[in-house]
Amino acid sequence: MNALAELKSDLKAIGKTYEDIKAFRFALLNDIYKVDTLLKGTTFTKQLEPVLDIEYDDGFGFQKVFGTILFTDNTWLSREEYDGSEWWEFNSPPPIEYILHQFES
Repeated sequence: MNALAELKSDLKAIGKTYEDIKAFRFALLNDIYKVDTLLKGTTFTKQLEPVLDIEYDDGFGFQKVFGTILFTDNTWLSREEYDGSEWWEFNSPPPIEYILHQFES
């Protein structure tokens, strides 16, 4: 699996583009490359596209790509792993109604 192609596909699936990115943090296992930024999507393109353009085995072994991508609407992608398989998980905050009413009987 190509990590960059996977991310682009996942962004498309959730209707997001690089311009929707507010912040990101990545680390690649076995690499010294780690990055944090609060800049917009153009920085993502310049800094990370070359780094994420790597091949990895997405179904066997150990996790290679770690990270979180925060979007301007406060949703985010988190990098998840189970038993050597890894993927991007789309997350969103719970609705306020859930928070306000979660302890009502």
